[in-house]
Amino acid sequence: MEDYHVVKFMQIQQHELGFLLSTMVIWEILYRPTYRSMCFSIY
Repeated sequence: MEDYHVVKFMQIQQHELGFLLSTMVIWEILYRPTYRSMCFSIY
């Protein structure tokens, strides 16, 4: 029973890590170019 909880916990951790990574990738793709162009338009 103890092992089951550990495995479940690991799965949740992996899931959250994957979610975090995909969020970062989406942020890079969507927001980075706009952020960069905003900075360029200021200068």
